[in-house]
Amino acid sequence: MPRVKFRDGAALGEPALLSVKDLKKSYPSAGGGGRPQNVLKGVSFHVMPQETVGIVGVSGAGKSTIGRIIANLEQADGGSIHYLNRDLARLHRKRRREAGQSISVVFQDPYEFLSPRMKVEQLVAEPLVIRKEHRDKEELRARTHQALADVSLDPGKYALRYPHELSGGERQRVGLARAFVSRPRLLIADEPTSMLDASLRLELLACMTELQRKYGTAIIFITHDLALTYRFCDRLIVLDEGRIAEEGTPDRLIDHPRHPFTRSLIDALLEFHR
Repeated sequence: MPRVKFRDGAALGEPALLSVKDLKKSYPSAGGGGRPQNVLKGVSFHVMPQETVGIVGVSGAGKSTIGRIIANLEQADGGSIHYLNRDLARLHRKRRREAGQSISVVFQDPYEFLSPRMKVEQLVAEPLVIRKEHRDKEELRARTHQALADVSLDPGKYALRYPHELSGGERQRVGLARAFVSRPRLLIADEPTSMLDASLRLELLACMTELQRKYGTAIIFITHDLALTYRFCDRLIVLDEGRIAEEGTPDRLIDHPRHPFTRSLIDALLEFHR
């Protein structure tokens, strides 16, 4: 999957689309006793417009928590999130929702966001309906059908189906159409390919790349699979137990890892492919 590499806008003095500083999050310990579990321990990074940043780490490293906090699905215990030059943490709840309307999310499990009682057309249109962006039914249908066509799902064939009538790959494409129908500035993709087989993973990543180019979207790609990031991501962040171990381009991190944890991820990948 060829990709034109992102130029370093930060080095050229361009403003970041998203800037996360000293993000902290803890959860109560199991059973309510003992010390809280510190999931994020001061995470800082930025995302430039149209850049794809991969957040890589093992299960429990805090990857998904970062995505959920940025998407306003959870609240941080500390730190700041500046998005489009606005400090989201300082905004009132309603204002924060409004500021975050240009952020979309694709989840690991399609069933997490696809109601079994809604048809595909309704599911894809729902973000526009919630945001009241299109009150005209014909315009709403046209926008929805375009989103389905964007992910290679024929609206005439899929619009009136229910999620249980779709394959896993088709459901994930519906999720992608739903995420891009509002033409977001930032997409948070939380393990979107982990439930797909190898060929479908590459197809979905290629589709995401095309949509990114079409709509100028930045992507935070959360994954445990280092191999998927090589051609898809412009920059990688390696997360280890709630802290950033190191970051850099995929070429640099994979060819010349500096942190022992990064080396362990690469060694595990090489062992798997032997």
